[in-house]
Amino acid sequence: AFGWFNAKPFFDVLAHLPPAKPNPQAPNPLPMPPAAKVVPGGGLGGLKSVAFAFRPLNDGTLFDLFLGAPESSRQGIFKLLAAETKDSNPPAFVPADAMKFWRWRLDGPKTVATLEKMIGDISPQTLNTWNFLISSGEEAVKQNDPAYNLRKDLFGNLGDDLIAYEKAPRGKTPAELESPPSLLLIGSPNADQLVQALRGALVIRSGDALNPKTREFLGRKIYSISMPAAAPTGGAPSSGPRTLNYAASGGYVAFSTDVSMLEEYLRSGEGQKKSLGET
Repeated sequence: AFGWFNAKPFFDVLAHLPPAKPNPQAPNPLPMPPAAKVVPGGGLGGLKSVAFAFRPLNDGTLFDLFLGAPESSRQGIFKLLAAETKDSNPPAFVPADAMKFWRWRLDGPKTVATLEKMIGDISPQTLNTWNFLISSGEEAVKQNDPAYNLRKDLFGNLGDDLIAYEKAPRGKTPAELESPPSLLLIGSPNADQLVQALRGALVIRSGDALNPKTREFLGRKIYSISMPAAAPTGGAPSSGPRTLNYAASGGYVAFSTDVSMLEEYLRSGEGQKKSLGET
């Protein structure tokens, strides 16, 4: 199957639709931004076409999606999607028994700046909320560290590499099948500084972030904080609090709720296991 969509005239029309009139009798507590802001602010005005191709292969299924957005007119979401042209193969530390793997080469500081501009263009109120969360996290850390600056210490230490991989579930219970062991890594030119700067962001979700539990493992520090229970989905009862473990090593800050996955990553420098790249 394949298809093509002539996006430009569609979004040109959408951008000129009049905004919906408010209803004083039934005001919307969460009004959607008008299309006249969403289209240019999100970068949809620079999208010329969309094409897709879908085909079965011997190894599985291949799906290609092509977004016709010339570089000179890319704004908003398309600036975020345009990855750096750098190596995206599995690094040597990704084990051969990984079931899923993805890697996205995004310039962290540029991505944050682009995201904030896009949010501000579409909804200044949402940007105000974002800035309030940043200032709240920063002030919480400043109680013990007056020199802390969330934008400089956190956003300024982001690199250009995002990696995640997942292994097979450890068991067959619904909880184990729903949450297989996985690891997320954020690249950084100063991973040790980044792991300390995370306090201002994580404290929004967990008060433990200001004073996380810490232990030594192979010369590296593993930090652990308790995260609130996940919201119930599909009528299922909510899961209990989970522990988020994270550590800095090898130019990355690694995160996992499965501490054995994190420890395996910290041991990967020993080179004892076959890597996914070798397969």
